[in-house]
Amino acid sequence: MIGHCLDFQLVAAELGDDLEAMVADELADFVENVLIDGDWMHALAPDDPIAPFADRPDHGSSGAFAGWPGATAYGLVQLGRTDAAADFLGRLHRATSGALWGQAVEEIGAGRYRVAERGASNRESSAGVAATEAIIAGLFGIKAAIPTIDAPQGTTANRFGTLRGVRAVGFDLPAAPGDWREAVRSSLAADGHVRSRRTDR
Repeated sequence: MIGHCLDFQLVAAELGDDLEAMVADELADFVENVLIDGDWMHALAPDDPIAPFADRPDHGSSGAFAGWPGATAYGLVQLGRTDAAADFLGRLHRATSGALWGQAVEEIGAGRYRVAERGASNRESSAGVAATEAIIAGLFGIKAAIPTIDAPQGTTANRFGTLRGVRAVGFDLPAAPGDWREAVRSSLAADGHVRSRRTDR
């Protein structure tokens, strides 16, 4: 099996509740002890047999695509490692201080990283939104999902801090009266997102 962060992210986010405790712990330990490194992370485990042949700062062992630290932190939350996720998220900004969240951030030694500009990587790709999602949906539990329209979930304040300006039902948006689907349609139409819609079904 290839030791790539994407495998962890998808399994933890979508199957976390179905994993045996031992498997969940092994996955989280692998991320904390192998992939996370100082201010950033490796997309691919440095000791993976394919690592010497995958010298890419976005997919290889020398760094990671800028969206993956956030997705990794979210996965840690799903597996019960909330403190580890918060600690990791709190360090990410140090790796990106040289530019925007580019396509990839690569290691420069001693747990330090920088925005990569080699190969196919560029400074103009902005993937930092994954870290924001890990904070809002992971640490505070406010998720953008259809079921949350009827039953809001999460909080704007907990031991990790306070969120302000959360545009979500149950926070600063009222719950849709009656049939929420019709309220969503009306809202979209008012914003110009829906030009025409059949109303006879």
